[in-house]
Amino acid sequence: MIVAGREAEMTPHLGCFALTLNLASQKAFQVNTAAKLLGRVRWVVGFLHRNRRGAEILREKRHQLALPSHKLIIDVFTKWNSSHDMRERFLEEQPEVFATLVSRELRKGEGAESLELSWPLLKGSGIDQLNLSAALGPATTTTITPASISFSVSSFSASPEAVFI
Repeated sequence: MIVAGREAEMTPHLGCFALTLNLASQKAFQVNTAAKLLGRVRWVVGFLHRNRRGAEILREKRHQLALPSHKLIIDVFTKWNSSHDMRERFLEEQPEVFATLVSRELRKGEGAESLELSWPLLKGSGIDQLNLSAALGPATTTTITPASISFSVSSFSASPEAVFI
């Protein structure tokens, strides 16, 4: 690529922009707060993909809440924007995901105490969500579409009871 840039008399040579973005974003995702947040979201999304009962309950909750049916996205390490897309889709699907996690059908046969175990996994991550969205939003806009994209970010500060309101 460098030789091709020299022969085409293109200066300065920037290299592969997508690879540079991927490497930079992977370093950003290694920051403790970002890694912890993405790990939590990845765990929930993976659980709902692997668990047949959880996926069925998620579909039922979508239907009950009259929300559009979108699949949750699992990120791919080599694609930097897949982490951003996973987080954005998770925020979009947040009401039905939380309704599924606190559902008694998912934990059938267990006491109400065990239902509380899934909620602390995602509690208190609102500030990290905002920072991550602010950091990745402009880069996503420039690499996916040239137009500006406006998106809303909801926080995780809501209580599990707020899902049903």
